[in-house]
Amino acid sequence: MRHREHRTVNMRGVAGCLGGCVVAAILFAVSPAQATFLNTEIVDNVGNVGFCSLALDSAGLPHVAYYHEGVGLKYAVHDGLAWSIQSIETDNSGTHVSLAVDAAGNPHISYVDSGGQYHLRYAHHNGSSWIKQTVDTGNYTGRYNGIAVDSTGQPHISYYDTYNADLKYAYHNGTSWVKETVGGADNGVGTSIALDSSDTPHISYAGDYQLKYATHDGASWSTTVANTGYAKVNTSIALDSSDNPRISWADFGGQAVLKYSAYNGASWSTQTVDGTGGVGYESSIALDGSDNPHVSYLDYSISTSKRLKYATHDGSAWSKETVNDDPTSGETSIALDGAGLPHIVYHHNLGYTGSEVKYTNAVPEPTSIVLLLIGAMALLCRRRAMR
Repeated sequence: MRHREHRTVNMRGVAGCLGGCVVAAILFAVSPAQATFLNTEIVDNVGNVGFCSLALDSAGLPHVAYYHEGVGLKYAVHDGLAWSIQSIETDNSGTHVSLAVDAAGNPHISYVDSGGQYHLRYAHHNGSSWIKQTVDTGNYTGRYNGIAVDSTGQPHISYYDTYNADLKYAYHNGTSWVKETVGGADNGVGTSIALDSSDTPHISYAGDYQLKYATHDGASWSTTVANTGYAKVNTSIALDSSDNPRISWADFGGQAVLKYSAYNGASWSTQTVDGTGGVGYESSIALDGSDNPHVSYLDYSISTSKRLKYATHDGSAWSKETVNDDPTSGETSIALDGAGLPHIVYHHNLGYTGSEVKYTNAVPEPTSIVLLLIGAMALLCRRRAMR
């Protein structure tokens, strides 16, 4: 009887372990470096679509703004089961798209009016209908725009005035748009904007073929050279928990390489993330809860297969992986969910037959989950057996 009682206690322990493993799997944090991209979906593949931008709402659901050639600006959102798509513009307006989602889960989109003089436009859904406005009517104004939403739900946009070669900034004060010129002399290509905890704007951009950074102190703009490398296309900025900027960008000083520049409150430092050559195009950056950077970007080193790649830093070193070998020739856009796992939207070129906007997201790497479960089971079972 004692022997049977002993076996009964152990079997209950095993059963308890199985339940405990579920809890353990939830409580154990799987680092983003131990994640793999298993899910890839087509958001839209009707005609030629591209110029895509991604944001996640508070529930972790993806929102995508993008351009449909010959039609105009479109917006897609996933409800957890399927994508729903809306046409916002039907006059071929909607290139150079940037998307932000406010605290209520409503989208804010900056884009270019492609049907005329290329003015900067803005569209916002207030929960019941779309509101569209022209922000800046300057000729060939609005390319390379970035958008962020402040704590009151008001939009802030960085953009490039091509005609005057100026970096510009616009924000809505609740009544009207306020526009400012941040810097001239061939400044403002590849802009990206982020707002800090005080709603102060921080902008990264390529100016005078250098990586530059601008911020506003409440009275005036200050600009600085973050790196003297040959920056000439897109940059992407994110702010860490101390409101310091982190920027991903491509250095074209030779064959393009992906670089990462960070400000620590006193000085800038720069690392080469991927030095393969022919990489770093269309990069997009996001920071997780530990301020570790995650970057999506394109690899053009093999001309027949412009690959989507992903890099992240775990606090000690960079890890890189090819997400897929789709012939990707357009934008990438990254966002992180509450678990710090990356979601990416990108442009997939189908050649003469058109193109697609595709979405992929990472899940914890299966091996990591199995190891955590085995470790948790062994630990719990040992403790129960010792009782």
